[in-house]
Amino acid sequence: MKAKKYLLLFLLIAIVWSCKKDDDNPEPPFETEVLLSATEVEEASADLNAVKALFVLLSNTVAGAPDLSNNVVAGIKVYYIEYVSAYTDGSPITLSGLVCIPNDVNLKSMAISFQNGTIVKHSSAPSENLNNTELMLLRAFAGLGYVVIIPDYIGFGANESFDHPYHYKSLFQYTVRDMLLAVQEMAQTGDYPFQLSGELFLTGYSLGGWASLVSHYDLETDPISELTLIGSACGAGAYNLLDMKQHLFGQTDYIQPFYVPYIINSYQSVDAIQDDLSLFFSEPYASRIPGLFNGLNSSGQINDELTSNMQELFSQRILSEFDTHDDYKPLREALAGNSQAAWKNVIPLSLYHGNADENVPYFISENLYNDFVNLGQGVDKVQFITLEGADHGTGVMPMYIDVIEKLLDAN
Repeated sequence: MKAKKYLLLFLLIAIVWSCKKDDDNPEPPFETEVLLSATEVEEASADLNAVKALFVLLSNTVAGAPDLSNNVVAGIKVYYIEYVSAYTDGSPITLSGLVCIPNDVNLKSMAISFQNGTIVKHSSAPSENLNNTELMLLRAFAGLGYVVIIPDYIGFGANESFDHPYHYKSLFQYTVRDMLLAVQEMAQTGDYPFQLSGELFLTGYSLGGWASLVSHYDLETDPISELTLIGSACGAGAYNLLDMKQHLFGQTDYIQPFYVPYIINSYQSVDAIQDDLSLFFSEPYASRIPGLFNGLNSSGQINDELTSNMQELFSQRILSEFDTHDDYKPLREALAGNSQAAWKNVIPLSLYHGNADENVPYFISENLYNDFVNLGQGVDKVQFITLEGADHGTGVMPMYIDVIEKLLDAN
């Protein structure tokens, strides 16, 4: 009997001592390197029924949209995050964006990174524009079981003091990559109710299409550990900026003239070009452009200060000497360097474009697709989907609907 008592006492002491050792040496907390903060956005989060209702509304209001309400598996939580990225000189900058998760900690979710199109107003940033219909739909995709990631970009959200580096490749690649790392860190801390499956998909339209393509190239060339890119869908992007320039030179009634000074302003802000605006634009426009991209003016307000006739907006020198004069060499190099050429991709991608698009012409995507084909890439690596009859605005929703249906079918 005494032997049994001593044995029980010994076991009790051993258990207490082992617990004490664990308390004295707790598991160290996970330390993030990129993520700065994550705060739930209550007004953007929604329960399961609200997400279902949004998909029902979509199917009733958008021609051809399927009813995805039966595919909803959870409500959603939306987080505003801030994270560290880098500027052109390598100095750290704080960026922001939205992370939308299915409200079910037991799900292991694929990450979908959505890159938004061209914006100029600070209030149009994804984290500021919560009532935007397109962004509401993208957030709702989290209810289908995905972790949806939407960067704000440099110049927006937490980074309004910087000029937006419109179509400056490396900064977009940093922005997307570092936000993915921040979301990975969110999952690894265990402080947020979601798990990542380790799979990643990229998609975006217009500027977002170009941003997705250059990020696809970056992440395929230099993968993120434990996050496998499985594919991309890129819509109506200006992938070849020199071809886009050539198209613009011939336009006399271009609907979005603000694109042109926006890219010049961008390249000046990162010191890719350092010339006076009079080298590129005629008067009175060269004098009007400074200050137009202040984050307060809409694209329409900026367009009102310009002209839709590109023969009048551009200087006569650039129209006649762009290809030959050394004064334009920095701009030629900037446009070439920030284009994305075809390559022998291993991870599949899809190109979408409306054949009635007058903002970014259809041939931009068509030429890029043909370049991939000429490299020997088959349909298992690159597909080109024509959005029949769609212009730049009406192509957005059909593309995203097609993308999400294909992702759901694949799972």
